[in-house]
Amino acid sequence: MNIFTKIASVFSSKNSENNTKELSLKISSDLKDFLEGEVLPGLDINANTFWKSFESIVNEFAPRNK
Repeated sequence: MNIFTKIASVFSSKNSENNTKELSLKISSDLKDFLEGEVLPGLDINANTFWKSFESIVNEFAPRNK
């Protein structure tokens, strides 16, 4: 599975849990504000789902990218 297929499958699962676990990623406030205020509202993906999915993708592919 390539990264584009993985991204599509993760975000298409629409997991909109309200219980936010603590993320291990450190996200700059500027990036967080931009994504949550400008990008995500037009994509029908809530912020919680996005950050959980993004962290999952980073954790999965980081070892391969090292």
